Amino acid sequence: MKTIIRHLMEVLFIVLICGFATAEETPREDAYDFKEVSQDDIPFILEMLADTSRDNYKQIRTWEGKMLAYIQYLYEGEAAERIFESRAGSDNEAPRALVRSFNTVIEFVLDAEGDRLFAHRYPSEPVRYRNLDTGKELGIGGIALDRIKIFTPDYEIVRTVDTRHNGIAMTHRAVKEKRKRNDSEFCGGNTATSYDPRKNFGVELVQNTLSSVLAILNQDYDWESETGGYRIKAKKAEQNGVLKYLISVPGRIAEERVVFNTMVFSENKGFNITLNEATDSNGKVFQKATWDYELVNEVYVLKEVSQKNYMNESGGLSFSKRIEFTNRRVNEPLSDKTFTYKDLQLNDGDKFINKITGKDYIYQNGQLTEFQKNTE
Repeated sequence: MKTIIRHLMEVLFIVLICGFATAEETPREDAYDFKEVSQDDIPFILEMLADTSRDNYKQIRTWEGKMLAYIQYLYEGEAAERIFESRAGSDNEAPRALVRSFNTVIEFVLDAEGDRLFAHRYPSEPVRYRNLDTGKELGIGGIALDRIKIFTPDYEIVRTVDTRHNGIAMTHRAVKEKRKRNDSEFCGGNTATSYDPRKNFGVELVQNTLSSVLAILNQDYDWESETGGYRIKAKKAEQNGVLKYLISVPGRIAEERVVFNTMVFSENKGFNITLNEATDSNGKVFQKATWDYELVNEVYVLKEVSQKNYMNESGGLSFSKRIEFTNRRVNEPLSDKTFTYKDLQLNDGDKFINKITGKDYIYQNGQLTEFQKNTE
């Protein structure tokens, strides 16, 4: 039992292990008058929410679109000084706090049934640095990542920039090798996870959290004694014909520290998760994530995702991410060409290395020509 509880605490509160922050309190579903449901009804509600989110996830057979991510990191003290000296490229005095921000685009084509993925990641603008205290821009820095990845059941291909001139890509290099995998049942259980648009659903968080809570409830565990009198709660509210469920899970991460993980699921979003936040007993938020969806071909796919983390010492925002989705096609036929070298956006003279066959190629006039190695 303690193993299950420990796993649940790691899933819910790993961001808080280093200590509390004093983040600003944020409104939580204020427009809805949530009423607590019977403790006997909680297992049924948790099972329904877990099944519904998983079923929607599995209905995505194909998905083509674009993600635009706005990402921001905040560094303080020595960390700010290190980043300033290595990245910002300025001779001025290092700031007390430094903000690094960048925008990234990922164009994707997912074939979930065929276990295939095409993803092209590139920047929409360069990395920028800013003094948090003064607001002064400290310039740009870093090499922009431009990478295409293709995954199929048998192989994966990675196309990267091979040579640059004045920061501009001149030639590319593509490497094909056998597919690497892991044991996760989500996102196809592969190394494509960081590029797979489905990872942003939060379905793995939902499944791990709710299944762990159900396992504990089925053991008739005395949750209140573990958390100093707090217990798992499920609430529901209905407004304008829209039903919502709020699940609150308390947990102790230190002797005097009880935190709460709150999840909200909305009927008008297919009972997918719309909010996940970690707070203390006073309602101060340490981590918050939100999801919005749109219905395309009878499947709920993502429209926008956001995440915010807060600093342990100052309580300021340490990380924020917002991803906007442009959904072009869902559950429509895809071209097989998408998952081959023909969609790598190669130029004449670019290299293609096949580690499976041990052969090297040069891309020329839309074709791969084998390059004969000099063995002398």
